[in-house]
Order: sequence, then C-alpha cells, then structure tokens
Amino acid sequence: MGLRKTVVKTILATLAVYGLAAIVVVGTVNPFGSFWGDGFPTATPITRVRKTKLFEAWQRTAPVEGLILGASKSMKLSPKRFSDATGLRFFNYSLSAGSLEDVRIVLDLVKDRAARPRAVVIGVDAQMLTRAAPSYELLSDWEFARRLEDRPATLGWKIEHGAGLVRDALTPWYARAVGTSIAAKLEGKEPLHHFYADGYLDYRTRDRAIAAGTYPRARMIATCAREAVDSLRAQHPFDRARIALLDSILASARADGIQATVWLTPYHPLVFEGIARDAELDAWMRSVPDTVRRIAAAHGAAFVNLQTIDTFDGDPTDFYDCAHFGNANAERITQHLLRARAVGAPAVASSPPPRSSKGRRAALAAEIRRE
Repeated sequence: MGLRKTVVKTILATLAVYGLAAIVVVGTVNPFGSFWGDGFPTATPITRVRKTKLFEAWQRTAPVEGLILGASKSMKLSPKRFSDATGLRFFNYSLSAGSLEDVRIVLDLVKDRAARPRAVVIGVDAQMLTRAAPSYELLSDWEFARRLEDRPATLGWKIEHGAGLVRDALTPWYARAVGTSIAAKLEGKEPLHHFYADGYLDYRTRDRAIAAGTYPRARMIATCAREAVDSLRAQHPFDRARIALLDSILASARADGIQATVWLTPYHPLVFEGIARDAELDAWMRSVPDTVRRIAAAHGAAFVNLQTIDTFDGDPTDFYDCAHFGNANAERITQHLLRARAVGAPAVASSPPPRSSKGRRAALAAEIRRE
C-alpha cells in the first residue's frame, strides 16, 4: 500500500511539474497575446491589446474626436487624411477579424477612457452581418471578452476567464501555435502588421515583396476569393441579432451626438465572380447594400456602398488578397467617404440585443477561414 501511494504521489508530482512547465512556456511565448509574454511573435495578428494601448497613448496626447472602426479591411484608412479634411483628431481602431460586437465594445471602451468622439466611420462587410462566430482573439482578450459577456471585472470572472485560457493552452492546436511563434522568432520574421501611433497600418513586408516583384499576388487573391465565397455560402443569410446590433450601435451613436458614416468594404472582383455562380448567395449579396442603407437611414447616418471596385474607381491590382486593399485604393475609398460625411440629429437609442459568446475552438476555426 505504501509503495502504491508513493508511486501515485510521484506521478501526480511529475504531472504537476510538467503542467507548470507547460504553462510557463505557453505564457512566455504567448502565441495569442492572452498571457504575460511579449518576446515572441504571435501566431496570428493580435490587435485588440495593441490598438487599445495605442489609443490610450493617443488620447493622452490630445482628445480623440473621430474613430475609424471595423475589421482589418479598414486598417488602411489613414486617420491623418480624415483629420486634415475634417479638423477632428482621428484614431484607427479597426481590428483583425473585427465584428459588430467589437465595434460596440470599442465605443463603450473609449467612453470609459473619457473619450468623446464626434464622428465614427464604421466599415462593414457582408460577413459581419451573418452568424459568423466571433474571433478567438475577441473571446480570449481580457478586456473585450468581459465586455462581450457583459460581466464586471470581478475576481471571480478573472479566475473563470483565466482558467479557460489555461485549458486552451493545454490543447494540441495551442501547442502548434506555440511552435509557430517560436519558429517565427528563430527565423527573425518581421510581423505582418506595423502600426503607427494613430492606429494606421502598413504592410511593410508585403510592400517590400511587391516592390521586389516576389509577392504572389495572383495566388493570394485567388485563394482568398475561394475561401471568402465558401465562408459566405456557409454563413449567410443575415443574422437577426447582428442586424439588431448594428441598429443599436447607430442608435446609441446618434443619442451621444456622434456623426456616423457606415460604409460597405470592398471585395476583389474574383469574389463576385464566385458568388455569381450561386444564385441564392448572389441574391443575398445584392440585398446587403439596401439592408445596411435602411438601417443607417433610420438613425441619420451616412451610408456609402463601396462593396465593388467600380463604386470607387478601384484598381483590381491594388489588393494584397481578395479583401485587403493597398494604398492607392485606400486613398480612393477615403475620398468617397469624406464626400459622404453627414451629421445625424439626436435620437433615443434603442436597446442592445442580448450578448453571448461561443466556444473558443469553434471561433478559432472560423477565424482561420476568415483572416
């Protein structure tokens, strides 16, 4: 009996040591930005923590009066261009795999940081209006996840959230992400995103590859287009909660005296070629502009449909993939958005829809398909 107890204790102690070692490694490498480490590249672009820190620094310098919001497709819009044209001090708070839930959270977060924006430019794509799962980064981020769940920052919530992150960290897919981060560190890979103090994004590695003639643009666009069509086919039609959330966001903005501009972000023409082969998906995609226009009009927000490149005289070669456009297209889009600015009159905000989060693993799988 004594020998059995000794063996059991040894096994448990060994497991505890290995478990603790795994947590230390995972936390130090920190592939998804959820733990303490910052010495390794993340396995995927992590923007919520980075953009929040940049915003807080930008707000300390002088009050932020305008926000550019949305997913990574909006990251190439220059806050300086909007500031020069409007006289308002802008910050680009667009996020990787950004959702309407992210937009609501950011507006709440900046208000808590004593910012009182007078204008917001919200980039919306069709996928944001479907039942697409929230990104893993949204569900794992300490600040955003709490606000998504509408929970106070109590010790109990922090323990619960931290325990969930630890469970994730002990799974095979997380171990692969750790390996990806370590390999990127050893190879000296430069991060995909380079952010400026005002939240503006440069794709430095991609731009250098384009200048050198080594960027596989055609392949990137074609692969992305197939994945985008597959995702839209799987996730459409509209999700009622997301439609209600957009309505609530614009109602709240109007009640706070914020001038809102909502715009549909573009896809490369190859995406629409794929969509056209599916009659049901094509009909739904054609209904997106009118749906968003109706919601925007109900709250005095400006609406700009730039879903196709012909709407802004876009260049089909100025895309990094099927959804992320380059500097020239960003300038054309900015010009159209600035011409569409409009101020909405105050109104009573509608009630926000119920908020809920989905499983982290399902969200991660969806994120891999998206961005």
